Amino acid sequence: MKILMISMDKTLLGAVKSGGDAIERHKRYGEFCDELNIIVFCKKGFQKQQLSDNVFVWSTNSLTRWSFFCNAYKIGKQIYKNSPFDLVIGDIFTSWPAWRLKRKFKIKFLMHFHGDFWNNISGLEKKWHNYFLLIFSKFLARKADAIRVVSNGIKDKLVKYGINKNKIYVIPTPADLNKFLTYDQFQVHKLKQKYVNKNILFVGRLESVKNLDWFLNVFQEIKKQYKDVRFLIAGEGSQKENLKLKVKKLKLESSVKFLNKVNYEDLTNYYQLADAFVLPSLSESFGNVLIQAGISGTPCVVNSTTGAKDIIQDKKTGFLVPINNKKEFKNKVLLLLKDKKKAETMGLVAKKYVKENFNGEVNIQKIIKLWKSLVS
Repeated sequence: MKILMISMDKTLLGAVKSGGDAIERHKRYGEFCDELNIIVFCKKGFQKQQLSDNVFVWSTNSLTRWSFFCNAYKIGKQIYKNSPFDLVIGDIFTSWPAWRLKRKFKIKFLMHFHGDFWNNISGLEKKWHNYFLLIFSKFLARKADAIRVVSNGIKDKLVKYGINKNKIYVIPTPADLNKFLTYDQFQVHKLKQKYVNKNILFVGRLESVKNLDWFLNVFQEIKKQYKDVRFLIAGEGSQKENLKLKVKKLKLESSVKFLNKVNYEDLTNYYQLADAFVLPSLSESFGNVLIQAGISGTPCVVNSTTGAKDIIQDKKTGFLVPINNKKEFKNKVLLLLKDKKKAETMGLVAKKYVKENFNGEVNIQKIIKLWKSLVS
């Protein structure tokens, strides 16, 4: 079978060197295809990439954001002319050209929902065109031959909106657990010497939806009851400077450390360093970082978002807290900091649960099975 994907992930074009396992994951998909082409929405400056013998990544090289759609459609037509594909895949923001290609060439169209955006304004970047695309996605979802979502919570939302439940498949993004089952003991030892006492870790984009501005207020309260604790922030984003100003305003400079972008290969060492992992997001469709923390044996305290509820077993593998309940979030983090035995037990249970339920290879096989069923 031949597959065409339309994506927004510039990691596949080499834009980000430490962007997780996206490249390896797509190379793995390619092993089950005769040919896999991926068109990536991007502005000028990127070149076509070849990830393996049969996996190719095309850049739209557009002048404006609105050109992404037409450019992707034109590239898709040219690819089909040279090598007809059987299935086109788009996500909530890239499905317009995918749907047009479906109509033109009478092929199957699979729509991905990687984000929890429907009836969840906090999950969107506050840009007017995103609201337009959100409205249009509700039309496209009805036109798709199948829809893949990453959590049961998102499936429930779609069904409530009237989407046929029989064409919705819940398959989380495959995660390479092996990378987080091992770590560099020497590096962890060095980190523990550098960051002594207790450490709380966050890994992710520094954007408003991650709600770190709110959590800094929570952390200030935690510090009043547990002085020997540090908050480590791994990631980059548009809110970084605002967060630094907030840290200064709260006089937490000595207790909050911005790690910047941590190489994907090194993340496992930071999970081993951490005594607790926090994810205070306002919206999460799934949360790969929760999988990474869980397989590393690091207990989590998270806001109870759609995606988090699919991963965290409350009071067993971590704590689910009502969104923005400051008192409860603080108390759950303090419990993990003060009760080492409780934290270790919860971490071991989380590790076992993630191993059994979020095996990346199993999810890859489910995705390939879905593709084959649509093509056949």
